[in-house]
Amino acid sequence: MKFIRSNLNPLSWVRPTGRKPGPGSPPESSKSERRRDRLETSPQREPAPRGRDLGMVLDRIGRTEASSGPWTASDGLCMDLSAKWVQRLVREGIEARMVVVDPGTGHRSGSDPRLVGKVHAYVSLPSDNGAPLLMDPTIRQFFTEPHDHLPEIFVGSEDDLRKLYRQNKGKLRAEVQDDRLAGTYDPDEFVSVSYGLGTHADRRSEIHLS
Repeated sequence: MKFIRSNLNPLSWVRPTGRKPGPGSPPESSKSERRRDRLETSPQREPAPRGRDLGMVLDRIGRTEASSGPWTASDGLCMDLSAKWVQRLVREGIEARMVVVDPGTGHRSGSDPRLVGKVHAYVSLPSDNGAPLLMDPTIRQFFTEPHDHLPEIFVGSEDDLRKLYRQNKGKLRAEVQDDRLAGTYDPDEFVSVSYGLGTHADRRSEIHLS
């Protein structure tokens, strides 16, 4: 499976239990020490794997569980596939959440009124630095073919996502078929509208699936 990722920070694979360390836990003198103390003393948490391990998990699931249906798509299915990935990653111990962006009927971008927002879904993953990682298994739907140089699954930060869109701005499409404006959209505004980022953050909702 072809996916793109940045130098991912360690992920929080195990949901916090909400339990405080018991008596005898080492003193907490700094943020880094507190994190290390929790990992060393709490039996409910495990050291988070490095980002490359996430790539291995995605690749393994895509290769070995193909019989359960598609894991990526280039023509939509964002709601179904994002929900499918969230449920599967949660079983791996990854604190994944589904994000749904609903711009509302007829909502248009202020800086590019040609962009009529549509409902889009993707996956949010926790990272060690606090900023969530974005995972989009249907990212190819936003680009005209051929897709050979594009990832089937995008995993990375908001900056990584914007960089990918800027690099391929000549291929951006808002419609999967017959988009006469393809290749003319502003890449940063396209990302903000489609993923509910920046000034469009109020259009984004997180859904917890189990």
